[in-house]
Amino acid sequence: MEEVILESMAGFEERYAVEVTHIGFDQNHVHFLLRFLLKYSGGQVIRLIKSISAQQIFTKAPEVKKELWGGEFWTDGH
Repeated sequence: MEEVILESMAGFEERYAVEVTHIGFDQNHVHFLLRFLLKYSGGQVIRLIKSISAQQIFTKAPEVKKELWGGEFWTDGH
């Protein structure tokens, strides 16, 4: 999943003016260090990242969705 998440972040700065400074992976969670313009709220940026990366994960590894509780890749929190 790490590779798919990294691939989904490619081009984020050009498309959304969100600079992905660092992505750190742990056993069951991810840390993002981001810089973005004030035209977006932090919640908007997180929702965008979660939406795009989940779509990519379910496209490239559809079997993952069957393993998840409720079929959602990300939790509701930030």
